[in-house]
Amino acid sequence: MSTKTTFKRIALVAVAALGLGLMTSVAPANATTAASSFSLDTTSVTVVGNTVASGTALFKITVKNSATTPTNAALAAGDTITAAIIGVPAGTGSTAKSLAVNGQIQSDSAIASDLEFVSLKQPTTRGGEFIPQTPNGSAAQGLAGTIGSAHAAQTDSVTATATGVYYLGIRNKVTANSGTHASVDQGEYTIRLRLTNSAQFVVQESTIKVKFVSSAADSGAAMTVTQTGSLVKGRANAFTTANSLAVAMTNGTANGRVYVSNGLTVATAVPAVAIVNTSTGVRVSTDVGASEALLIADNGVAGEDGVFTASTTQTSQQLADLAAQNGTFGVYTTAATALDTIVVTTPVSLRVRYGATQVLQALTVNTSATGTAAGTTSSVTADGMNVLYTSQATLATDAAYKVPLSNKSVKYNLKITDGTNNVTDYPIIFTVTWSGNFAAADVTPVSGSTGKQTVRTDATGNASITLTNANPTDGAVASIAITGLAVDAAAVAQTITWKKSAPATVVVSPSDFSAKLKSTNTLNVTVLDAFAAPVAGVVLKPSFSATTDANYVAAPATITTGADGTASFTWTDAAAANEDTDSIKFTVVSHAQAELRL
Repeated sequence: MSTKTTFKRIALVAVAALGLGLMTSVAPANATTAASSFSLDTTSVTVVGNTVASGTALFKITVKNSATTPTNAALAAGDTITAAIIGVPAGTGSTAKSLAVNGQIQSDSAIASDLEFVSLKQPTTRGGEFIPQTPNGSAAQGLAGTIGSAHAAQTDSVTATATGVYYLGIRNKVTANSGTHASVDQGEYTIRLRLTNSAQFVVQESTIKVKFVSSAADSGAAMTVTQTGSLVKGRANAFTTANSLAVAMTNGTANGRVYVSNGLTVATAVPAVAIVNTSTGVRVSTDVGASEALLIADNGVAGEDGVFTASTTQTSQQLADLAAQNGTFGVYTTAATALDTIVVTTPVSLRVRYGATQVLQALTVNTSATGTAAGTTSSVTADGMNVLYTSQATLATDAAYKVPLSNKSVKYNLKITDGTNNVTDYPIIFTVTWSGNFAAADVTPVSGSTGKQTVRTDATGNASITLTNANPTDGAVASIAITGLAVDAAAVAQTITWKKSAPATVVVSPSDFSAKLKSTNTLNVTVLDAFAAPVAGVVLKPSFSATTDANYVAAPATITTGADGTASFTWTDAAAANEDTDSIKFTVVSHAQAELRL
């Protein structure tokens, strides 16, 4: 093989490799841009209103930068997000719609077009109107549905500062809402969003869909009901982690939204809810207008449509803001008497209605909780093992249980009473949180709300769960929270801790006896741990106390327990004195100190 041929082959391989590399690139080498991608909160919106008022189809666009780990970033100079209509409905009028005529975007209100696009600022108050923003003197960015660097990035609830969030509003053209340019009740429009950098390279394209309808019946609404835990008679049913009732509504498209026509105030359409007899469909909950009504909201308010617990990266308020107007509603009550008319032995369902859509979902409703923390006792059992607890075993005070490492499964049980009588056939919710020395893959149930369990009490008022720890190590802790009582706040979380075996007591046999003068005597010394199990390999130091008569032969320096936790100690009485007393102490010298005197 010649050198020239070899060189050519090497060169060809290099060119092929470079070619493959270019196939996967996303921008030319000379492109410089802060924007590398964007995401959308939804890709489909239906606005329900009339043929005159113009509602707003809102889309939140979050721009990411080109860092190795993309983060939110405002559009840089030369970056643009441009909206273009690429699909129009066939239309219902005498003149068919076409992309050429009805696909134009005009910012001038005097020029007829089906839709108008606007870049929006956030409302000054939560739940208020969005504010149209001008392009800060850049006319080119104010036309043709284009958002650029001259538009102010908005504050996203996920973060504390304005970081690349832009709001695009799409509206039916109020001044041209009939005839050729009507958009209400005409069908669905498809819009392309294109992110272009300063080198005019298209970084990303995504499509969104918009439809304006005059009647809720044409919204295409789809609803899903989810219940966690149960509704409880005799108390206000707030939206909580343990007990929640939620309705998710879309426009029939995954994550799609249904908004009501209300100018620039963007609000999700609210379905009607009622609790009905499952068999007959007759309403059994209080009328909607009454103070004791079954309520529904999508306002991002704790206790109404969510539980917003702050994390290391987000405050509870930020989480609540993200949940507002997101199409997921909470169903709740504020009056303790709201469910009085329901008979819990008769099956009931939640009926949800919007437009032409109705959904029925069977509900769990329970009688008033009467179990009390002070009247409820807890216990822990482990097969073949003793279990210790260090304080009172009622839910009103902490009960700190300890189990040996040799046990991989324990049963936690509650006997629930109202202080006098057993509370039977009632749901109790157990939530276990693991801490200390444990491996998540080794334990059940799963830590936190993900692994919570609802257990109904039996005929004797008992409810129990099983906890497993496949590879227990010293210091693994399971904390158990209990909800479902008359006053949940009165129940103190209980703990179960896995502890390694260690000497706790020394048992001597016989413990007291009389012996002949000058006789040789043997004692059996057994070391037990806190669980009353024998401990092998414990070194004990026997010694006679200062009050013992000096009438014995010197004892062994130490003795060691065998596999059964027992060691023998032999000594000889050496004097002829009558009625003398020997007092012997055994001290554990290989573990924590423990002793017993004889």
